[in-house]
Amino acid sequence: MSLRQSTPSRRPSMAAPAPTKTVTLVPAAVEPVTITYAVQGCVIGHLRNMTFCAWNAPPQAEHVQAFVTLAEQLSQTYPLNSNVSLVMRDADLPGAEARKALEHLTSEYAKVIHSVALVIDGSGFRASIIRSFLTGLHLLRGNGYRCKTFGKPAEANPWLLPPHNADTGVILTEREMQEACNAVFARMEQESAPFVRRA
Repeated sequence: MSLRQSTPSRRPSMAAPAPTKTVTLVPAAVEPVTITYAVQGCVIGHLRNMTFCAWNAPPQAEHVQAFVTLAEQLSQTYPLNSNVSLVMRDADLPGAEARKALEHLTSEYAKVIHSVALVIDGSGFRASIIRSFLTGLHLLRGNGYRCKTFGKPAEANPWLLPPHNADTGVILTEREMQEACNAVFARMEQESAPFVRRA
């Protein structure tokens, strides 16, 4: 009788699996807002065809003129632009000269304005008076562009951005808007006395 030597069975290969690659998602860089005018009580800037104006003092005629200069520059590149006006807690009604300049601005540039978001900080009598003045300035004069008041910048984005992006063809995101507002707030704090910021 012959004896057959059994061959030991081979174990399946236990080679270590290839190391997995860890992918870190880096958020896309956000284009910063360009500040074009900054003095105590007023900061003005833009992000592509979205302008930002912040006041924590009564608007002055020279503030309005600075915005007119920006509007003229942007109109050479963008047929339509929108605006976020940030009216802070210490703001007040403009004087006669500034009021006249604002009325001229809203009528002269109505054809290139797509939307205006009025963000009015605070509550009470002063805020109510400012809200009434600005609403009348933009809406009751029949300038034809969209305008609405809000209490916080983030509240304006769902109303402002979709029509702006669709109609102007220039895309802005909520993150870009938030970063732009934060930069304007930060510059205002540098130029003026500290104020309470509502996120």
